[in-house]
Amino acid sequence: WWLSDDANDLQKFRIPDGAVLPPLGFVVFYEYQFNPPPFFYPGFALSSANGDELHLAQADPITGEFTGYRATVSFGPAESGVSLGRYETSGGVDFVALNQRTFGTDNPAITNEFIQGAGLANAYPKVGPIVIHEIMYHPPDLGTNDNTADEYVELHNITAKPVPLFHTNAPSHTWHLRDGVDFDFPTNSVVPPHGFVLVVDFDPADPTAQAAFNSKYSLDRNALMFGPYQGKLANDSEAINLNMPDDPDPITGDTPYVLVEWIQYSDSAPWPSAADGNTNFVTGVSLQRRVAMQYGNDPVNWVAALPTPAASNGPGIAEL
Repeated sequence: WWLSDDANDLQKFRIPDGAVLPPLGFVVFYEYQFNPPPFFYPGFALSSANGDELHLAQADPITGEFTGYRATVSFGPAESGVSLGRYETSGGVDFVALNQRTFGTDNPAITNEFIQGAGLANAYPKVGPIVIHEIMYHPPDLGTNDNTADEYVELHNITAKPVPLFHTNAPSHTWHLRDGVDFDFPTNSVVPPHGFVLVVDFDPADPTAQAAFNSKYSLDRNALMFGPYQGKLANDSEAINLNMPDDPDPITGDTPYVLVEWIQYSDSAPWPSAADGNTNFVTGVSLQRRVAMQYGNDPVNWVAALPTPAASNGPGIAEL
């Protein structure tokens, strides 16, 4: 079997003879094994600053030709000291940041202890400090027109400390939303402890637009609100990524953006279909997270409920 970071060059690291995976067991390969010496082909390293991909490919033991069996994963930038791993949701498998390393010897006094780890079951995904908490992706149409003015994405600080939406050592590098909608948070934006933020499709500095939005949702005019975002929230299925800047890469100087979390919602099962607020039996309903501190991209952690922007989520409505 082989490991590689290149789909077009699978024969980079040949897994040594005698490596056996016990039933439901683990085996760990460390960089000193697949990258000795560093930067010399065919060795490879995985990029924490830019993200990477990894391929496990099976070869015939006699001919050496690939059998066609392959497991592949791709991933984005990672924070220092944070590992990534598979997490099974009710709708599939995600590959996400974990709340602790689980290689077997995870808090060593010296590096030589760490590389003795033989693997453990994955930890739970890392959640927070900011989560995507509520999504109004299909407010009631305006006649025959799609109503983007009443869309919003709500973020929630699940900690008891203020969270700056910028890198404290480089304030111009701010958090952002990407994929279905794009928005860069302004420099010096801070979410208060247990606070909420709304990201909307209009400019909150426009008093007419803000007054209409506040009236629509009976919202306090002092609610923390940003916009406009670029793009729109699709009425059927969409991804929303929340990213934060990490420390600049010491070699390139580039600022990696780490995925805090992503939500790939849908207006059909297993996601709550009533959150598509223009169905035959309900209008004006949003998609709301059940438990803020549990993993986000899992349909079972979401309900369709009457909108509660900039406030705690409400009880779900019955699905028909």
